[in-house]
Amino acid sequence: MLSHKSLDGIDICTCARPLAGKILLASKVYRVGTAMIDGGIYVGDGLRRIMGGVESVLVTHPHPDHAGYCRPVQEWNGAAVYAHQGALGYLSCPVPPPLFSRRVAGVPRPCVPSTCPETVDAGVAVLRALETPGHVPPHLSFIDEDNSRGFTGDLVLHGSSPWAGPEVHMADAVDSLERLASLGLSRLYPGHGRPFDNPGKGLEEKVAHMRALGASVRALHERGLSERDIQVRLLGHEGPVFYGSQGFFSKRNLIRGYLRCIGSW
Repeated sequence: MLSHKSLDGIDICTCARPLAGKILLASKVYRVGTAMIDGGIYVGDGLRRIMGGVESVLVTHPHPDHAGYCRPVQEWNGAAVYAHQGALGYLSCPVPPPLFSRRVAGVPRPCVPSTCPETVDAGVAVLRALETPGHVPPHLSFIDEDNSRGFTGDLVLHGSSPWAGPEVHMADAVDSLERLASLGLSRLYPGHGRPFDNPGKGLEEKVAHMRALGASVRALHERGLSERDIQVRLLGHEGPVFYGSQGFFSKRNLIRGYLRCIGSW
């Protein structure tokens, strides 16, 4: 499934692969001038017309739902694929995810990526790459300062999910969110879901929630509780996301993400 709309001169495409008639995961692909931001979930060649003339694909991070169109756009347009240096290995040789994730996100085809330069001139805007680790270590956001907007991948999402991947590092995430908030941008475009207008307050609230949860994790850890006991006490037992992803996304991973940086809480 592919849908398309325009907002403030940006082409916004939503890509999803229904499973049993339901949309379990949908990712965003944005076009700003000659740049395409994130590779989305591959759902066929319907994106080709919208992305005609794209010269570069800017990848926020190396997860399959953000890389599906990297190789096709290289083939269609001869576009460069730019990503964090730490993401190049995955993009050039993707590792198949668990079966459920393959069904909903697919397996990206290998592309030829390059380390993202500090800035990319997209014609209508200059996009600055900003390192924003936390969700995963090799994560970039792309900032259009002249138009007061940013494209933030999976750093900033709506809601506060209790499930996280195995590489999450909560102190890095808080630091990245605070640096992003300091830019005073008017709108953020996430990798999933709707844009954030005037995101300053929302970012402050998200950071406060993360700090409070981190303090609770630390307090229970200092009392000698195990990872599992902390998880159950603060987040409850695992649910469908855990079982559907075969453990890749879990509440335990979120607790571990805090324990990795226990001295910061």
